[in-house]
Amino acid sequence: MFEAKHTEESQEWIGVSFGPSFAKPDLNKEFYLDTVLPYKSHYKKNAKSEYTTGIVVDWPRRWRESRKTDVRLSISAMDPKKPEFSQYYQNTLRFIDFSDQNHDWFKKQAHLDYG
Repeated sequence: MFEAKHTEESQEWIGVSFGPSFAKPDLNKEFYLDTVLPYKSHYKKNAKSEYTTGIVVDWPRRWRESRKTDVRLSISAMDPKKPEFSQYYQNTLRFIDFSDQNHDWFKKQAHLDYG
C-alpha cells in the first residue's frame, strides 16, 4: 500500500505506473509486452526516483483496439482548463501520442526513449 501511494503521488497524468515491486521476478513473469510501455514524462518534477520506474500501462493502445472514437477528444473534454489541473490532461494527451507512435516498441532493435 505504501508503494502504491507514493507511486501515485509521483504522477501528473491520467494513467497507471508500476511501482518498484514490479521488478521482482515473482510479480512480472508472463507479462505481455504489448500491455506496457516504457515512459517517464508523466512524473512530477519533485517525484522521488525510487517510485518512478518508467513502466506504465499502455491503456491508449487498448482503447485504439477496442473503440472507433479518438480518446484525445474524451480527455480534452474533461480538462477543466484550470492551471492546477490542466497539466494532468496535457501530459495524458502527450502520452496518448507517444503510445500511438511507439505501439511496437518491444519489436524495435534501437533503444526507445522513455518519452
